Formats: sequence, C-alpha cells, structure tokens
Amino acid sequence: MKKVKNFLITMLAITCLLMSSMTVVAAAPEDTVENRVVETIDADVTSISEELSEEAPSASARSIYGYAAQYTNPLRGSFTVNAPGSGNSTGTFQITTHDFSGSPTINAVLYRPDGSYATQIYISGNGTKTATFSNAVAGTYEIVYAVGGTNAGWISAWVSS
Repeated sequence: MKKVKNFLITMLAITCLLMSSMTVVAAAPEDTVENRVVETIDADVTSISEELSEEAPSASARSIYGYAAQYTNPLRGSFTVNAPGSGNSTGTFQITTHDFSGSPTINAVLYRPDGSYATQIYISGNGTKTATFSNAVAGTYEIVYAVGGTNAGWISAWVSS
C-alpha cells in the first residue's frame, strides 16, 4: 500500500510539473500574438492620426459663416450678413438668385466689416455664383445690390471662410 501511495504522489508531482511547464509554453505564444496585435493597432492609429493631421486644414477652413436673404424691391439697396467666428485669409461669397421673371442682370458687391471692398458678383436671371476674396474676418458684411430691369426677386447670400 505504501508503494502505491508513493507511486501516486510521484505521478501527481510529475503531472503538476508537466502542467506548470505546459502553461508556460502555452503562455509564450499568446504573449507574442498580443504584441503583434498591439503593433498592428499602433500602426493603424498612427496612420489614422496622420490622415487627420492632413485633413485638419480643410476641417478648420470654414472659420466664419453667415447667411441672409433680401427681396429686391426696390431694385437697388443693401442688406447685411453677420458672419461670426474667427478670421481666415480667404473667404467665399456666394449668391443664389430666385423668383426673378426673365433674365435681369444682378450686381452684388460685398463689403468687409471695416467697410472695405471685398468682391463682386454679376449674375443674369436665376442661378448661383461664387467668388473668393482675401482677408475674410468675422463680423457683419454689407451686400449692396442693383437689379438691371424691372422685375424683383430674391437674393440669398452666404459669407464663409
């Protein structure tokens, strides 16, 4: 009986020793796989960060934005567009004309908040035109318009950068 007991203790010790060494052997490949996964994730995060850095200028390009519309009766006049935000070097002035009958010529001139001339758009009839201008600062822009003809309609204006 004593021999059987010693045999079982010896077998149990060998089994424990083998199992402990198998766990270590099994853990080594998992650690390697984890390192590979982390390296792959780091590479993807780096490439995503680089893509975001490349897109950052276009994402921040629109730093001011404003909209207003005016019915052109009388056929000469002005209205303002408030464009809050922070200044930018290049701005965009866009007008859309609609509800004009015929094809009158519309002239819309944009003035910066300090009163200086920014840009001008000529358009015939109903449609959309865009012009760029420099020194786009935040503030209230004035649009002075004149309609060549006898028909009134709407001018919608956007100022952005």
